[in-house]
Amino acid sequence: MTARASFLLLTLCGALLLGGASAQIPDFGGAGAEERVTLRSEVTPKTARPGEVVTVVHRATIAPGWHVYGRLEENGQPTSITISELGGLVAFGPPVLPIGEVHESYGMQSYYVEFEAELRQRFFVPFDAKPGDIELKGLVDYTACDANSCDPPAQTPFTVALTIEQGAARDEYARKKAEVLFVGIEKGTRRGESGAIVVQFDVMPGYHMYGSKETGGVATAVTVTNAEALASKGLKFGAAAVPAGDPNDANGFVTYDLHDQFEIRIPFTVAKDAKGGSFEPVIKIDYQVCDEKSCDLPTAIELKTAFPIEGGDAREDRLPAAGVGATGGSGSGNTASNGSQHDGSVADDDTQPAVKSSGSLADAGLWQLILLAIGGGLFALAMPCTYPMIPITISFFTKQADARGGKVLPLALLYGAGIVLMFVVIGAALGNVIVPFASHWITNLVIGVFFLVFALSLFGLINLQPPRFLMNATGKASTHGGALGVFLMGATLVISSFTCTAPFVGNILAVGAQGGVQSAMLGMGIFGLTMAVPFVGLALVPGAIASMPSSGQWMNTLKVFLGFVEVAAALKFLSNVELVLGLEALPREHFLFLWAGIFVIAAIFLLGMIRFKGESGEIGPGRLLGGLIVALLAMYFATGAFGNRLDWVMESIAPPYSKRMAWAGSDQEGGSGESKLAWTIVKDDFDGAKALAVEDDKLVFLNITGVT
Repeated sequence: MTARASFLLLTLCGALLLGGASAQIPDFGGAGAEERVTLRSEVTPKTARPGEVVTVVHRATIAPGWHVYGRLEENGQPTSITISELGGLVAFGPPVLPIGEVHESYGMQSYYVEFEAELRQRFFVPFDAKPGDIELKGLVDYTACDANSCDPPAQTPFTVALTIEQGAARDEYARKKAEVLFVGIEKGTRRGESGAIVVQFDVMPGYHMYGSKETGGVATAVTVTNAEALASKGLKFGAAAVPAGDPNDANGFVTYDLHDQFEIRIPFTVAKDAKGGSFEPVIKIDYQVCDEKSCDLPTAIELKTAFPIEGGDAREDRLPAAGVGATGGSGSGNTASNGSQHDGSVADDDTQPAVKSSGSLADAGLWQLILLAIGGGLFALAMPCTYPMIPITISFFTKQADARGGKVLPLALLYGAGIVLMFVVIGAALGNVIVPFASHWITNLVIGVFFLVFALSLFGLINLQPPRFLMNATGKASTHGGALGVFLMGATLVISSFTCTAPFVGNILAVGAQGGVQSAMLGMGIFGLTMAVPFVGLALVPGAIASMPSSGQWMNTLKVFLGFVEVAAALKFLSNVELVLGLEALPREHFLFLWAGIFVIAAIFLLGMIRFKGESGEIGPGRLLGGLIVALLAMYFATGAFGNRLDWVMESIAPPYSKRMAWAGSDQEGGSGESKLAWTIVKDDFDGAKALAVEDDKLVFLNITGVT
């Protein structure tokens, strides 16, 4: 016999014992039930327009000494709402029902709702809805009980009238591009059991959010902001399961989109010795809403929910699964009520934990590491402290060629191996040190400061040199011929070019360390190979020195420009620091504006408007072209600061959160304050827009787009 059947049997026996042979059981939904619970139903607003969302509110008054059951009830009959006639409306999310307070009755846990209760349900007015009066009908199902017995299940019918009128949807009632329909636990939970908080989202047709697999846009991410405080009381959270998203291949750029309605699940475990009778998690969700052409600014909202802890022993079917209980999680949404009915279903095969590398040095895969290593090696080859090694290399191998009858291929390969091996050794030695601290904010801070120091060196403000004893030792060793001398020539190049290669080496080590020592060694090996190949080529063609361009102003120009790049890189690592510390001082738009400013100044320098001491101010066509490219790049970063989606590389570099701008308006979910501008868009109908503006007492903004 089930627990619910036992409960009903005990209730019936109690009624018979109290009432004796003359006891009469009230008719289904009869007068007795109506005396226990009275219901008043209304709709807000009473007049709606197509595209708006209306709310039906049922206010229940429960007689003193009586109660009904909340939505988490598993033994009695939970209160519910059944819709019989929609009148052309569309149900918009599940009913919002009270949880109730935990009581023990006949050795079982029940959720009592007493005195007064409010039940809500939202409905959407379709865009093609016709003007006129409609009615929405349904039933509120409940069971009224006192301390000793229960009435039979009752149903109270309701009817609410709604008038549909013409006109554009009003901002306060209009359906949002994306919003939360429900947040709350799906089942009652006891100490020693596991459960889940469910967040249900709705995305308007024509728009999408991004799933957990997204790497280009802002992937939806969930964080329980008070997880540490709750963990100290015995409530621990696992990683939030955000749907991966549907792959969308647009022009070769794959995104993972979330459409229509979807759920986010946040698993938790209640310790056997948990303190307190209830918990109040605060859930922060970061997300971005886009259509096929553009994206809104990233949004962050906070959801608050609360749930009680039942008494009694933990049930076997709700014991924690292995691995559940680590704090974590991430996500996004709109403010929602604490209770709403939910069936608890979720497709586990299309969800995965939402991973956000808020405090990590980089979020790069194998190919990103390879491209970074190759790009860093190419830049390092043109740096001022690397370039002098070119004539030294050619001179050395010219002598070796004369002594060996031109057979220098083995020595040239050994020379390249020396360069590669030195960088691999650096990766192995420093990778072990960096790996344990790669995601720590102190590591980010140290590397960010180093990058600033490197930038100052490239600007000429300070002079960085490797230790003199290393320079002397490698310099003497490289003067000897033979295999050892050639090998040490490679070491000489690595050490003498330290000032210029250190910024690239630091970045590659930081990124590679995310995958362990092997990844760090691989990145350094590719970096060294990129630098070694040209030198090996020069070693095989000693006469090439005559065709090499002489060092001069172009080297200094490149060095100073790379100083600006180092400042931008330092800003990225400092951004990681403030993300980990939760300072919220450098959101996405501020970060991208700063990057845009850095590259604007770099473009001005390349165009000759900023000159170092001794420079003539004349620039060549190459420097002019470079200045224009950098200026356009700065403008590109600025567009991202205004909420437009950038390429996948920049989206992974920019911080994953945003702060609301003063002009952003309150129509963005989670925004604060009132909107300065409330827009109603009317396309290709000036007369209609003018009439609407007169009706709503608004100004008309006329946007004319010319097409040629």
